[in-house]
Amino acid sequence: MIGQTISHYRILAKIGQDTTGALYKATDTDSGRLVTLKVLSSGAAANPGLRAVLERLQHPNIARIYEVSRSGDVDFAVMEAAEGESAYDFLERERFAFMVPKKIPERERDCQLANCNVCATMMSANRASVPIALA
Repeated sequence: MIGQTISHYRILAKIGQDTTGALYKATDTDSGRLVTLKVLSSGAAANPGLRAVLERLQHPNIARIYEVSRSGDVDFAVMEAAEGESAYDFLERERFAFMVPKKIPERERDCQLANCNVCATMMSANRASVPIALA
């Protein structure tokens, strides 16, 4: 899909994939704004309530959703582009940090804050009836 345009979003690179679809870094060709484009899987697109859930999902730890739409046979959501690494990559990179004693207090604090943010985000998603799949 890299190089293709969906609606007025030009796909630049694949960021990741989960059970609901694939994430792409894209450019809004109308505004020039960098966005994240989530192309929904056929299963997610077939879920009649998913669009409504995506449209009402709002939380400081969840990327802002600008648009939920369909172009041709592709269902997609357009979100703000987030900078930095994914939570999965952060946790994978830092999982052995606790073995270094002098790093424990700072790392422990950071992980506790991350856990609080993850929990708050999951609670918000749950209130909006967003199914959460843990891999």
